[in-house]
Amino acid sequence: MKRLVLIILLFAATIFSRAEAGRIRTRQVPATLDLRERARASLNYLTRQPDRAQGMLPYFWTFFGDGPPELRHNHWDYAENPGRFLYGLIAARQVTGSLEGTNEERLFQQEIYSRMREEGNCLTWRPAYSPFSRTRNLPEMNLWDNRSQFMGLLSLYMAYEEPEVRAKLEGMIDGLEKYGIRRDKYFFFEREDIQPGHVVNPQHEPRVGQHSTGWITPLVKYYQVTGSPRALALARGLADFTVDFHKTSVRPGRTLGISNVHGALFALGGVIRAAAVTGDREHIEWARRLIDYAADNLASDFGWIQEMEGRDWMKPEDSHSTETCTIVDMLQCLLLLAENGYPQYWDLVERYVRNYFTEAQITDTGWMAGEGLREDDVLSSYTDVADRVRGCFVGWGAPNDLVDSRARVKNAIQNCCGPHGAWGLFLVWHRITTESENEIRVNLVLNKETAACRIASWVPYEGRVEVTLYRDSRLLVRVPPNEDKSKVRSLVDGKAVKTAWDGDYADFGRLSAWQAATLVYPQKQELRKETLNGIEYKVEWKGATVLSIDPPGRNVPIFQRDNFRGDSAPLKTEPDPVFRPEIDRALMEIDW
Repeated sequence: MKRLVLIILLFAATIFSRAEAGRIRTRQVPATLDLRERARASLNYLTRQPDRAQGMLPYFWTFFGDGPPELRHNHWDYAENPGRFLYGLIAARQVTGSLEGTNEERLFQQEIYSRMREEGNCLTWRPAYSPFSRTRNLPEMNLWDNRSQFMGLLSLYMAYEEPEVRAKLEGMIDGLEKYGIRRDKYFFFEREDIQPGHVVNPQHEPRVGQHSTGWITPLVKYYQVTGSPRALALARGLADFTVDFHKTSVRPGRTLGISNVHGALFALGGVIRAAAVTGDREHIEWARRLIDYAADNLASDFGWIQEMEGRDWMKPEDSHSTETCTIVDMLQCLLLLAENGYPQYWDLVERYVRNYFTEAQITDTGWMAGEGLREDDVLSSYTDVADRVRGCFVGWGAPNDLVDSRARVKNAIQNCCGPHGAWGLFLVWHRITTESENEIRVNLVLNKETAACRIASWVPYEGRVEVTLYRDSRLLVRVPPNEDKSKVRSLVDGKAVKTAWDGDYADFGRLSAWQAATLVYPQKQELRKETLNGIEYKVEWKGATVLSIDPPGRNVPIFQRDNFRGDSAPLKTEPDPVFRPEIDRALMEIDW
């Protein structure tokens, strides 16, 4: 039914756009951070980067430096990255409302299906041999890989509700039950990599790892979408196992357990999701303490987060770098905490998004171009690489540089970060507002338009945000808590009104459709010092936005933001939503 509705809407939109093509109405809006523009860049990357000659197989690596930039395959490309690219692509289209990428969605879907090779379930397998596979002539099923494949197909099912896709998802859960261990209230897996003929040992000594914990989030969401009792039972068993056996993954001198911070934070997000469904406040508190530890000890105030808690896979001369996957999973955790009784975490979300998360997206790839020509082969591609990876997110970035010359992998981007970064854009976009029948809460001072309101933000040039209502509603707008509330001014239709407060939210009370509420507040400017990787950085702040960082990066420096020092936001012209030739709102909005 959902697909039929989508087809009808697309047809109507096409006819409407043709009829209005000659008389599109425009408006002027602040030219400030707009996640739609970031998602459009992601669409370029997600649709153009993969290897179409090999069935839309993504490339795991981007290498640059001497010679032309290179996209290179890795074993992750077979049974993890197609799922990542699928859920990242659907997420980016949700933010933009664009129809771009619908054909590529189906190519990724077919690539995933082609790896389902075991009778009785739909888990995906890496091939027995390829020029870039490590499977030693035996096919291999990797549970972390399959988490990504499941998330990709689940996003597809949420968008279209196709019975065939749900059948594949059910088949993947069949596989989880085949290879999982149930013990008391717990559910877990022996190992991450499984080869043909594997027989589960029910007496296996349990140990927490991302191959188990990574499944909590997708199983909880599948339950929320379908009501599947067995998905919820598996998710609860995995969450209980993650919490109660957490100590089995903690090495001396560490706290998170799973050394890869991306995997550790994704697990904590899953625990919060499961606990929110079951009402387990103790589990939420447990996860919150570990998230606080990561934010205080592994992250900067502006959102750079180190890839590893320990020094796994690192040489003595290597420094800690970040990967965008880690930042996205921290954002997911903070968003979930903010939604579940801890509104103070909106402040961290806003700071991370305005700073390192958006700086980490590579929107200008001119620096990547190198001299020379090479022909594509089965392993690598050298064709238009700089253009194809525009919109990706950094893997192995320094606090002040997109390229960390001391990273454990030099002159490279791990391309799993690109789709996960697009998913992160959607997680934030989806939660800029919280809307109910009688109330609209603006949680983040970012530009967005929904069916209920339009938010125009002048930040960081000015501490000013305007919300125009499209229906009668109570309106609350969050003000960053480090700003002086006594200096906040509220206006309705340009006239000053008294500012009432509901925590950190300015409460405008009930307003009528087409009224405009404006919030004006000063942005504190200060210089803070942070020590990361043994290096002291001087970070210049304006409100929640970093203006500069000293010392600056040497390779591809970031936070070059002198333009934000001005106090008047530039304007841009865009079509009004009704008159846009491109559908501007997602027709079938999903929820992660």
